[in-house]
Amino acid sequence: MLYASVPGESAVPKFEYSSFLSYRHGQGQIKQRFIEEFHRALTGELELLRGEEVFVDRERVKGGDFYNPALGRAVYQSATLIVIYQPNYFDLLHPYCAREYRGMRELEKDRLAMLPNVAERDHGLIVPVVLRGAESIPAELSALRQHEDFSKFMLMDEELSKHPQYAPKIKEIAEYIDARCRSLEAAEVPFEDARAFQLPDEDSTRRWIQSLNLSRSRFPGGGRV
Repeated sequence: MLYASVPGESAVPKFEYSSFLSYRHGQGQIKQRFIEEFHRALTGELELLRGEEVFVDRERVKGGDFYNPALGRAVYQSATLIVIYQPNYFDLLHPYCAREYRGMRELEKDRLAMLPNVAERDHGLIVPVVLRGAESIPAELSALRQHEDFSKFMLMDEELSKHPQYAPKIKEIAEYIDARCRSLEAAEVPFEDARAFQLPDEDSTRRWIQSLNLSRSRFPGGGRV
């Protein structure tokens, strides 16, 4: 756990990661390329603004259904969460992404309430980024949160960085994350209870997914994408 030191004042527990990348596992080249290039680009932009890393679970890119409990602590230790959305992000058979989202949503509610500037509370700590399925993004993500659509950036077999709109979008997201981090720091929002924090359990999360009334066709069998 990092601590923010202020001359003449006690140290305040500080977040370890500027953001947590929440994405569905997969072995396909499109998914692997996007996660690697997105993470690299965002990290590069944030390095110009801040010192914290962007958390990404690289084992998940390789596929497999095992969930590491340490990811819950990483969510807690992150100032923001980026949802890499695809139509089966909220999946009943594999609800780990939904658990991460719900965990950060609970943290977001508590942390935003600590901000003294009421206007800052209108800026959420969850950033949806659409990889595929912009037309199916649920109201849970779209109603109150502005999402960034990256679905057209990987239609051609070329590097993401070569798309003319890619770099400006990454820069915009990095600046948004930096602003949220600064708000949390200025309000001295504490991050000392990582070991006590637990993500919502699978059963309650499945019931929550069902409550979203998502079209079943959007979640085909929980298979890898």
